[in-house]
Amino acid sequence: MQQGVRFFADEAAEGRGWPRRIEDAVDDIAGVFHWPASEIYALSLGDLLDQRERAVAWWNRLNTPPKGKS
Repeated sequence: MQQGVRFFADEAAEGRGWPRRIEDAVDDIAGVFHWPASEIYALSLGDLLDQRERAVAWWNRLNTPPKGKS
């Protein structure tokens, strides 16, 4: 994976960063936290969106180079 790539940056810039589809949120959470889809689909909508925001923040924190480095 390429360092410094902000995978979720475009969606996050559109407001709260909500996905266009629920499946996109499930994919994002599963991809970042390695949770099974069955556990993610059991979340309420509010919890799903909260966990996706956590996944976005975690991904961007890990994949943004420190200031002054590229």
